[in-house]
Amino acid sequence: MEKKKPTIKEVVAKVEMLNAVNTTVIEMIENLGHVIKQYIEFKGDVKDFHEYQKEIIEISAKLKGESNGTKIIE
Repeated sequence: MEKKKPTIKEVVAKVEMLNAVNTTVIEMIENLGHVIKQYIEFKGDVKDFHEYQKEIIEISAKLKGESNGTKIIE
């Protein structure tokens, strides 16, 4: 049996679902960063936190760039 080729509608639905998952993961990472920031500032270790925060921002930007920069269907 041959697999039937997915329709454009099915492909678009899958892409939208993956984009929604990607957006949710990015938001979770950002929220986690805020929680860690609050905890570290409460503990008084702000200097190390700023380096950690820069890494989180760079990773988040890379993820957002990949998800927003790709063209799936023209």
